[in-house]
Order: sequence, then structure tokens, then C-alpha cells
Amino acid sequence: MHSCKVVSVKGREMVVKLDGLMNIHTKVYDSKGQKIGYLIKVMGPVDESYGLVSLDKPDLQEDEIYIN
Repeated sequence: MHSCKVVSVKGREMVVKLDGLMNIHTKVYDSKGQKIGYLIKVMGPVDESYGLVSLDKPDLQEDEIYIN
């Protein structure tokens, strides 16, 4: 699993700093291993990329998420 830092959350969208290349539509998990949503978009250059996550529940507060 890849650990990703959460940059911001608004409603059902979360922006995260990615630590490498990720496939879209990949499941995203919280620190307890619970699925919290899907990666729906990758933005920015390859070495400084960010991801947009569509959350299952709005306004989820996490400092770090995990992408498998």
C-alpha cells in the first residue's frame, strides 16, 4: 500500500499528494483499513503529482490515506 498525505477536503472530494504513479479508479483506505473512496483523477507532473479522491462520505477528516 502507498501512503499519501491529505492536502484538502471539501464535501465528497479530497486532494492528496501522491508518492508515485497510481491508476485511477483504485480504492482508497483510511488508517484503519476501511475503504473511504476511489482515486478519480491524477494531476500535475509525474514527480509532483496529486490525486483527486471521490469519498464515500462527505467531509472525512484524515491526515493520511492509503492507496492499494
